Amino acid sequence: LNASFSTELVCLHTNETTVAGKAATCTETGLTEGKVCADCGETIVAQTEIAALGHSEETVAGKAATCTETGLTEGKKCSVCGETTVAQTEIPALGHSYENGTCGTCGAADPDAIVKFDIDVARMVLGNALEFQFGVDKSKFATTEGYYAVIEKTWADGSTTTKTVPAEEWGTVGTYWAIVYDGMAAKEMGDIFNVTIYNAKGQAISNAKTDSVRDYVMRNVDKSTTVLKTLMVNMLNYGAAAQLQFNYATDDLANNQLTDTQKSWASTSVAELNSYLVKGTNYMGTRLVLESRIQLQVAFKGMTRDMYAIYTYTDNNGKLQSVRVEGADFVDVGVLGVEMSALVYADARNVVEITVYNADGTVYGTATDSIEGYVQRNAKGETDVSMELMKFADSAKAYLYGN
Repeated sequence: LNASFSTELVCLHTNETTVAGKAATCTETGLTEGKVCADCGETIVAQTEIAALGHSEETVAGKAATCTETGLTEGKKCSVCGETTVAQTEIPALGHSYENGTCGTCGAADPDAIVKFDIDVARMVLGNALEFQFGVDKSKFATTEGYYAVIEKTWADGSTTTKTVPAEEWGTVGTYWAIVYDGMAAKEMGDIFNVTIYNAKGQAISNAKTDSVRDYVMRNVDKSTTVLKTLMVNMLNYGAAAQLQFNYATDDLANNQLTDTQKSWASTSVAELNSYLVKGTNYMGTRLVLESRIQLQVAFKGMTRDMYAIYTYTDNNGKLQSVRVEGADFVDVGVLGVEMSALVYADARNVVEITVYNADGTVYGTATDSIEGYVQRNAKGETDVSMELMKFADSAKAYLYGN
């Protein structure tokens, strides 16, 4: 038999070499270890892919924002490789939230806060008008430049009006700045008004001070001297009579809060009134106006504004007062007249002599009169408002001058 024999040699792979594997990471695949024949290079054990492990996340703590410092949101990173998987973002600083001079979040003081002060004093001033004076100690001001006060008045119907008083118009009483509310009529003694002080930036630097003539009296009447008690009660009675006369807030009379005891302190009657026979050259008539102030006005026939007038009277200190009134300041009540604006309540019984002069200085007209004389001629019974005015005026004179 003929046989055919192969002469090709077969590798028995007895000489193996290890092919190193590669560990998988969080983001990259790995390989298992393999083997190849060192003699022929044939793969004996193939390498296989090892899947990527993936990240093992752990939380990175955030940081809360404060009023002045930024914060961070919560983040994440891999605990194995340290790679950031969720980035932290910045949280803006909150900023302060100030209220009443303090931050409500962190308690920090507001560097621009204004600590408001109280207005110290509220008191009545008796002149020819009812005036209310608000006083604030000068020690509370480093400066008054550009400062002003706003006085708001609430009328009986609930409406309001405001008056601005710049610091240069404030008065001085001792160590106090005095802010005066004037021009209040007798019928308005129950009306409410308040004052607030502002700095040059328009910021309120004081707490509002609220008051009224009636409230002032009710706070002080019981602790006053006998003569002052009479003055205060007479004043409220005068105010109530004016309300009835002018039909103003008659459902809330100025004297309606007085107790029976307090009412008993009022003057029971008007002392005898003297009558003056008013006569003189070109005299025409007298009227008494009881609005924002007492105004005794005397008119003369044919007066013109190129004239002037001088009125004289002896005040309660025994000093002769002489006041000149230019024609431009004559009051116009259908005819021209002279207003005795210097007279105050306590002067009600003081006799006034009025002389009107032509432009060349010659006498045009004369008259003699007083508030007392006007009331004596015109009052319509004991309940007339002018009689209450006289009680108030007499008690003001007794309080201020002791007679």
